[in-house]
Amino acid sequence: MKHAILFLFNVWLLLPSMVGAQMSFDARSVAMGSSNSADAQGLEQVGTNPATLALYRPFNFEFNLLTLNVSAYNNSITKGLYDRYFTTGDSLTQADKEEILGAIDASGLKGSFWANVNTLAFYTRNLSLSLAIMGNGFIQAPKVLFELPLKGNTELDRTYRFDDINGEGWLGLAATLGLSRPLELDFLENYFDFFAVGLSFKYLAGIVYAEVEQSRGEFFNGANYLLLDSRVSLREARGGKGIAFDLGFIGRYEDKWTVSLALMNPIGSIRWTKETQQRILTIRADSLSIPDRLADSLIVNADTSFAIDPFRTRLPVILDLAVAYRWSSDLLITGEYEQGLNRSMGGTTTPRLAAGVEYTIFPVIPLRAGISIGGKSGFTVAFGAGINLQVWYLDVAFMNRGSLFPGGSKGFTLAITSRFRF
Repeated sequence: MKHAILFLFNVWLLLPSMVGAQMSFDARSVAMGSSNSADAQGLEQVGTNPATLALYRPFNFEFNLLTLNVSAYNNSITKGLYDRYFTTGDSLTQADKEEILGAIDASGLKGSFWANVNTLAFYTRNLSLSLAIMGNGFIQAPKVLFELPLKGNTELDRTYRFDDINGEGWLGLAATLGLSRPLELDFLENYFDFFAVGLSFKYLAGIVYAEVEQSRGEFFNGANYLLLDSRVSLREARGGKGIAFDLGFIGRYEDKWTVSLALMNPIGSIRWTKETQQRILTIRADSLSIPDRLADSLIVNADTSFAIDPFRTRLPVILDLAVAYRWSSDLLITGEYEQGLNRSMGGTTTPRLAAGVEYTIFPVIPLRAGISIGGKSGFTVAFGAGINLQVWYLDVAFMNRGSLFPGGSKGFTLAITSRFRF
């Protein structure tokens, strides 16, 4: 029984329905708590403010070797609890089961996944071009789905309802062209020594998309009669195309302060046209006992699908305000406020605040740290370092989600970036 419970938790914590609303995916950004949009350097701009392409950098060309960003997290189960109950091989006591159920959020267990791989990208002054493959998604299961396998159907004449199964995700390719241009306007000279505007144009090729449109389910536990009746309706596609753009502004004052304002995807969507279908999954069962007896012959399940018209999904719209302060030649402090304006395709309207630092007293080994609250993953703490040999550098970063300490973690982000600069 414990192996079945372990499998159930693994599925719901890490199952990816797959690309994302998350903005920057560079390792330097992750290490600074995703707070450095005002100081994105070169190809770090991809996914953030395109106006930063106009800022002076001590290099004129950059070529990406590899950028990899992987995240997995959930809203309830910590690493410490998982290690304590699902890795030892011991049987679960009643107290153990109560603690596990108590940890699951009242809204249900929600697992999310994000991945981005970028190997073809280059930057030159005022311009960047990038091609990336990304995947993102979430799935949410009501708490009662974990109560049944943990405690069994011990309460007579009770109806267990699980109408809140939800999920969405997609996988696709994104080609992004970033352009920027300094602006010299009289009224801006009173506030900034340097000011620029930028645009990013994005062409999106959707590979697969799926979302739960509707779900219902109940399990009735009678003294002499048991009934399981559930239905999930999905909308799916196997290909689509779309376009989007980002608009950004950046200003610099006295070479110490940099202020960034960006609007991501104010116009942007994907029109799904290939193999669009409605899929309906149903399961019915009578005289079912959990966990003592499971009579397969009494279970009737069906998987029905039919073609539907092409449909369009809106990209996440994000307003981002960031600031960077050069405290000294060795210390950079950054801050960022991010506000999602819709919930489409992995987006959230929960605001996010972040702050980060970069310390370069040893220029060959830059050190970074950051913290953020809000957004999709709540409290996060991050750190990272790099090897900077001027013409080549390697950055690595790790972000702990949900806690300052590993035992309280509810997920992680790992990022690696390696590029040439000339």
